[in-house]
This record gives sequence, structure tokens and C-alpha cells, in this order.
Amino acid sequence: MVYGLWTKTMRVSVVDPWRMVFEGNVEEVILPGEDGELCVLDFHHPFLYRLCRGMIQLKRSGARRGARVMGGPGAEVRIAILDGVARMAGNELVIVVEVAESSKQKAVGRKNVLVAAFCLLPSAFWLAHGL
Repeated sequence: MVYGLWTKTMRVSVVDPWRMVFEGNVEEVILPGEDGELCVLDFHHPFLYRLCRGMIQLKRSGARRGARVMGGPGAEVRIAILDGVARMAGNELVIVVEVAESSKQKAVGRKNVLVAAFCLLPSAFWLAHGL
């Protein structure tokens, strides 16, 4: 399904190894990457991007429904992360992260993030090369 055709939004899912952290329509996402911050708007060119420690900023639109997170319409959602991978395809951004939480979950979380990133790589590689 193509999101945001008339609304200038894109579908964003942020997941960690234990739960769905965020799911909904947003206008803009700012990702912390190894090369600096990356601003993603709707219908961005497909990519696979390695994330580093920092803050994911999700800027929600005015009166959109479907986001499962605290905060009213137009709110900015911030998620602190330690590591992760982002994949843009179609008008959908999937972000697999290790959320900055308790130290007990860190070792397992890092392994799961890297496994999930490896699973995303083949489809993103073929998509980016038009094959």
C-alpha cells in the first residue's frame, strides 16, 4: 500500500527486539547516522542506512490517526537509541533499533538488531539497484 499520496505523510514503524516502539504516519523523520543526521520526507528515494547512538525525531502531522504512541496531533516524538538500521521502500520507513534502556537487555538487544539488519539487507540491496 502507498501511504501519503495526498497527505504528505509516510508510514513509519520503529521496532526493537521486544516490541513495537512506534507505528504511524509522520511528515518528517530525522535519523542519527554514522555520517550525521538524515532528514527523511515522504517518497524519499529507497535506502538502507546504518544508525548510531542518538535521538530519532518523528514529526507527526496535524490530525492524523493510527499512531500508537503518547502525544497529541502535531506532537514530536523522540526515541533514544543505541544502534540500528533504517530502510525506506515505497513510502514506508522501517527502523529496527536497540532502544536505550536497561543494561540487562543490551547484550541480547544488540545481537537481535544486527540479525534484523542482516535480514533487511538483501531486499534493500536489490531494491536500490533496481533488480
